[in-house]
Amino acid sequence: VNADNLTIADSGHAGITIRAGSTSQSAIYMSDGTSGAAEYAGNIIYDHDDNHLRFATNATERVRIHSTGVVNIGDSTASALADRLLQIGKTDRSATYVEFRTSTTGTGGVVFSDGTANDSTGYRGTIEYSHGGSYADSMFFKTAATERLRILGNGAVVINAAGTDKVEGHADGDELTLSGTRCGMTI
Repeated sequence: VNADNLTIADSGHAGITIRAGSTSQSAIYMSDGTSGAAEYAGNIIYDHDDNHLRFATNATERVRIHSTGVVNIGDSTASALADRLLQIGKTDRSATYVEFRTSTTGTGGVVFSDGTANDSTGYRGTIEYSHGGSYADSMFFKTAATERLRILGNGAVVINAAGTDKVEGHADGDELTLSGTRCGMTI
């Protein structure tokens, strides 16, 4: 990597300060031209007026971190709902996806926690997809740190598999089996 045209060095901590007015912007531009959008094709801008930080590629804003800590990806407008800390997508898109990529034998998922310890507070609820192992291509749903629903690769559904009660549905037929002392169904 050739990025040594400007080097700031110290034997201890080192840094750069870009100071601007309280209603102005501090910016770093990455340019491959001397006019138009090519002058700021890639950029990082801190707007002191409302204290947000934004990142752009191809001269278009892609990520914004608001002063509240809300992060927008793909849009600069934060939701009016203050509890939405990560917002992905834009209302003019017909589809928006978030991809979790793992190895062909790995597991990906979303974790809901109410703590940071290496115990069940770190994974109170989960939505997991397993690509390999005993339950290849299966999806798992957990609440209160316990598996409650499993959708197997063949389409079979297992409910409350961790307990003694379960409901199984088989994809290759219209069979639904309820078993256990507390099972029931209302249609």
